[in-house]
Amino acid sequence: MAAAAKGMKTAYILGAGASNHAGFPLASGLPTFLRREWGKTANLTLRKDGGFFFDCYDSFEDLRILSGVESFGTVLDAMAMDAEARAARIPPQLRCDLEQVLDRWSGRPSSGHRAATACATLITHAFKLQSDFVRDQLFHSNDSASGPREEALSRVAGQWADSVASGDCIVTFNWDLFNELALWRAEKWHYSDGYGIRLHAEIPRTAPVKIFKLHGSINWALANGIVNRGLWLDDLAFYFDGIADQDYHTQRRPPGVTSARGPSLVTPSYLKNTTAIRELDQVWSKARSALASARAVVVIGYSLPEADQNAVEMITSALAENDALQEITVVLKSDRQAFARWKKLAERAGKRTLCLSETFESYVDHRVSSS
Repeated sequence: MAAAAKGMKTAYILGAGASNHAGFPLASGLPTFLRREWGKTANLTLRKDGGFFFDCYDSFEDLRILSGVESFGTVLDAMAMDAEARAARIPPQLRCDLEQVLDRWSGRPSSGHRAATACATLITHAFKLQSDFVRDQLFHSNDSASGPREEALSRVAGQWADSVASGDCIVTFNWDLFNELALWRAEKWHYSDGYGIRLHAEIPRTAPVKIFKLHGSINWALANGIVNRGLWLDDLAFYFDGIADQDYHTQRRPPGVTSARGPSLVTPSYLKNTTAIRELDQVWSKARSALASARAVVVIGYSLPEADQNAVEMITSALAENDALQEITVVLKSDRQAFARWKKLAERAGKRTLCLSETFESYVDHRVSSS
């Protein structure tokens, strides 16, 4: 752990395992998590959209040809492509099975876009609700009413903020707001430039720590090509108290609602195309530069899934350019296949790998205890 000592410029690469302690799901548990939160809502539009999405997802699973949320997302994306485009972009190991699914679904060509949109809406809704819980526990909890879960969340957030130093950066594939809330509370992050994208309004503040969200964020509303618009942030006054800038939304929006200014999430699929969103392409570029210049790289809770091939290529090339970096640290709860994938990537980049079998919370606890 010495490579990530406090005060060094460290790039943390975070996956779902780094937010699981805060109640956010791993990829395998995403459908169950979305279905649970959808079942609680009384919003009629969300009920309708969610019902359509789960009808599609369940019928996909019933085919027993492919399974998993990444494969389902790939089917939705592929429905909007012609055969030639699919042949060029679909991973070889999926191609045959995917064509079988598309053949069975040949009578519902318009379903793909609608289901994909509903998926993003459900994710935003469910993850905002859980982020609301995190925010309440970190900023407004009543100590006398807090239970073990709430106390653990606040403790881990504090330990994580203590572990991250000024000049470090977080490269994350997570949509949730745990990192922003934890670092905002510790005055180590600011929304003005903390995401690495220009905001729609200029605010002269500098974030000591940058958070590069490669798959978007539940509080983002991207301009999607609108000139001179940049990134809009929803619910700033709710998540980050004391904000008086009237250019932003100052009233709490209903959970799960984002501004209709373009796509803001990259949802699970083998056909992720982050370059199609100008603002997100900028985030990837800055994340790559950070990895190529970091003095230490620590991976926590990110298993390097096969669906993230674009991430594999970006991380590999960035690390290969980093001549000063000799070793990366990989922290995963227990996943031999994921450790093997990281070792293979590190070897391609000319780096050694230090593998630690730990959860996010145990890792940060050990970091703080040993400092």
